[in-house]
Amino acid sequence: MRKGVKHLPDPIKHPILRRSFRLPKEISEELSISVVQTPQEMESALRVLHDAYVDFGYMNPHPSGLRVLPQHAMLTTTMIVVKIADEVIGTVSMILDNPLGLPMDSIFDLSPYRQNGMRLMEVSSLAVAKKYRFVRGKIFLPVCKFALEYAQRFSVADYMVIAVNPKVADFYRAIVLFDKLPTGAVKNYDFVKGAPAVGQIISIADLKKTWANVYDGVSSKRNFLEFMNEDLDQLKFPIRQYRHGLENVLSQGLFRDLFIEKTKVLEQLPMEKKVRLARYYSGSQFEADILQACGNLLPFNARSEFRYETLCSARVGVDDSKASVLSVSRGGLHLRFLPGKGPVVEGERKLQIEVAPNKIAQTVGETVWLQPGQAGLKIIDHDATWSEYLEHLDEYVGNSPKRRPKAADGTT
Repeated sequence: MRKGVKHLPDPIKHPILRRSFRLPKEISEELSISVVQTPQEMESALRVLHDAYVDFGYMNPHPSGLRVLPQHAMLTTTMIVVKIADEVIGTVSMILDNPLGLPMDSIFDLSPYRQNGMRLMEVSSLAVAKKYRFVRGKIFLPVCKFALEYAQRFSVADYMVIAVNPKVADFYRAIVLFDKLPTGAVKNYDFVKGAPAVGQIISIADLKKTWANVYDGVSSKRNFLEFMNEDLDQLKFPIRQYRHGLENVLSQGLFRDLFIEKTKVLEQLPMEKKVRLARYYSGSQFEADILQACGNLLPFNARSEFRYETLCSARVGVDDSKASVLSVSRGGLHLRFLPGKGPVVEGERKLQIEVAPNKIAQTVGETVWLQPGQAGLKIIDHDATWSEYLEHLDEYVGNSPKRRPKAADGTT
């Protein structure tokens, strides 16, 4: 960026940057971008991430040759892998709100965006192998497109947040149209070994409307909205049968390899976060491995059932109040209502829940807790479609019926 432009006010600077922005004329047919499919791909991606962060001075070398975050232990963290032919050459992680928090929580105040059950997804840990960094937009822009499109199509979050180096902050503001977080820039961000960072946020539901307001009528060679609407064969999106927020290849073997044998990132967590993690995985296939990876734990109240993050549209009660189902378990679910809507008294509620496109499950729930705009319901009756949905979720993360606890406390 020219020095004279860099110091201009944003309302003047950003249109100038958009006029100088150019999309790549072509993208290599050998390029492939997808969600991580295998444990081998995940480990290769963590190796690329490690090497890139060491190169840029964002971390010290680790004996394992991997950069593993505590959030990589969450089934709701999506790792994206970039390949040329069969070689993993890049990665980025999409981290949904979880019991460990987001990396950005360590220095940015994100609480205003979580009110009334709203959820965040942090796009983090972007890295490209050294020999491919020179091609710039020919890899980075397709990765950016994949992450944004994935968020729109599959994410169960409401907002996307990023922490970026000040040198590239204007790209995300001017081109992708992120807003700056009120916290603004920080000079010393431990996540990247004290490098500076700028926090930014954008509404996932409003992405296309936000882009249309700026890019309508703009030339195709610099029209980010047209680029986002373009179908690229190089982008391989998952095929989902049902709605949920899970996209992870973690197996028990990979978990032990990453979090017990090769790194101690979970053991190094504060006790409060260890307990949250152990409680979250109560009743899952990872329960024993979590306890081993975390080391000594204070006593805690274990959940009787595993909870799945989702984002399903729902209609509740005789007045058909619109709501969203944020999470489900065998015994209950967590609802978020539109502002000013929702149950005002305890009792039973009939629910129609869209668990897949054009697939409605019928359930009956009894209110067990209320908060402004939110409710926790115990499921007391349901149809076969709801059972099929839960069986699918169990299968997806390997929670077999043999491992599943019989008790249901009705809370989520």
